[in-house]
Amino acid sequence: MNFNGLSADQRLNVYNILLGDADPDVCIGSWEWSPVTGVVLWSTQVFQMLGLDPLSTASSPDLLRSMVHPDDSEYVDRMIAKAGASGTAPQMEYRVIVPDGSTRTLRTRGGALRDEQGEVTHLMGTVMDITPPAASPPRPEPTSLQIVERRIQLHEPECGGGGFAVFLGRKCQLSLLRYSLLSVLLQRHRNETGQHPSTRGFVQSVELIAEMPWDTPRPSAANLKQVIRPTRELLKGTGLAIESKRGLGYRLWHCTLETSP
Repeated sequence: MNFNGLSADQRLNVYNILLGDADPDVCIGSWEWSPVTGVVLWSTQVFQMLGLDPLSTASSPDLLRSMVHPDDSEYVDRMIAKAGASGTAPQMEYRVIVPDGSTRTLRTRGGALRDEQGEVTHLMGTVMDITPPAASPPRPEPTSLQIVERRIQLHEPECGGGGFAVFLGRKCQLSLLRYSLLSVLLQRHRNETGQHPSTRGFVQSVELIAEMPWDTPRPSAANLKQVIRPTRELLKGTGLAIESKRGLGYRLWHCTLETSP
C-alpha cells in the first residue's frame, strides 16, 4: 500500500482500520514520526498500551519519554537520536510505566517513508506489547483433610444395614462394623486439623471402640486388629490407608495411589 499520497491523519486512520482487525489477544499498534517537524502520531492501540485515553491525550515524544522506565531512558534517548540522524527505525525493546503504576515492555520496529528525491519524510512502524504475562499465584496445597475427603465419602446405613463408601467414584458396600470404624477414623481426622501432621487423626484402640455407635457390634481391643486387617485390604488402590503407630493408635491417612497398602 502506497501512503505517499495520504496526509498524516489519513495514514493514521488507515492504520487504525488495519489494526482493528488484528488478533485481539495480540496488542499491536502503529506509530509515525517526522524527524523534520518532530510530530509523532500513535494509533489507538498504542494509547491503549500506554494506558492513555486517545480522546483526551495528544501523542507526544516528550510524553513517551516521561513514561519510559528510568533504567531504559538512556537507551531510548540514544536510539531515538540514532533514528533521527540515520533516517532509520531500528528495533527497540524498552519498558514503560503506565498511569496505574504497572510496567509494560514494548517492542517497536519500522522503516522510512521517502519522497521522490529519496529524502526521509517520516519514520513509521509498529509497536507491540510483549509484557510477560503475570505469573499466576501458586495454588495452595490441599490440606490432609481435603485429600482424605476427596478420596472417600461415607453414606450412613439404612434400616440397620451397613451403609456404603464411595472411593474415588467406586461404590463399596460396608458392614456395620467396618462402616463404624471408618466413620470414627474420619471424624477424628476432621476434628484434629489443627494438630501437627505427624500426630493428626490418631485414636487409641480403646477410644476408637468407645466412639463407635452404640448399635454397632463392638469388637474387643484384642480383636480390633481382625477388623482393621480386612478394612486395610478394602482401601487398597484408593490412596487411603489405616496407619498404626505404637503409643498413638490408628488413623485414616492418605498416601500415593501407586503405593497404597
